Amino acid sequence: MKNVKLNIALIGLTLIGLTSCDREDSGFGNGAKVTENEAVELLQQTLVSEAYGIDIQANDASGLVTEEASKSAFVCGVLNERTMERNSSIGAVTTFSHSIDYNFTLICDNEIPRAYSIDFDGSGTYSSPRLESNDVISYNAVLDDILVANTPYVYNSSFMREGTQTTRINGNTKDFESTLIIESTNIAIDKITRIILSGNATFSLAGTLTTGEPFSYRGDIIFNGNGNATIEVNGNIYNVQL
Repeated sequence: MKNVKLNIALIGLTLIGLTSCDREDSGFGNGAKVTENEAVELLQQTLVSEAYGIDIQANDASGLVTEEASKSAFVCGVLNERTMERNSSIGAVTTFSHSIDYNFTLICDNEIPRAYSIDFDGSGTYSSPRLESNDVISYNAVLDDILVANTPYVYNSSFMREGTQTTRINGNTKDFESTLIIESTNIAIDKITRIILSGNATFSLAGTLTTGEPFSYRGDIIFNGNGNATIEVNGNIYNVQL
């Protein structure tokens, strides 16, 4: 009788062991962390046009030089304020809504315009099949060489987005809070098309899952021109269409 009880106990332990292995082999553990792919998805959402990404930020900055309203802004040292709304089109698969308080000042050397200093604060929501996000954003930038002929604008910016996200990737749904910081350096913008030609940025992403598990990622962004960029994280390369 003792031998029978012992055999049943051993069978039970064996089944528990097999179940644990199956969970590990099937990627069950990925549900307890934010994976690199999920981190890149969030970063891409911050770069693309639909989420008021860097390409649109740079376009708006360079537009200050050419827009008709800028004629009244060409007063050295004067702070200009405006509000902006960005919304997706009706029926779009990816939906977004952003409200932005946009401030800019013309910087001059000896009364000669040289650059625009820009900062804004805002809030917004974003929803796609793979990601939902509700954030507040802050940003400051300098658009330089605004009157130098035959050369691109030079654009440097510091961007922070923090809030809550939900990802739905590879069958896993995860909720977390995060802070994303992007520091861009010497981004070249064509003065006619207002398109990014080249430049680099670094990013840091840190946050916490609703389960309490922390995560963090760091990497580089390279702007290749023609609306393309690459993200490098832990030696892995991801292509982004801005």
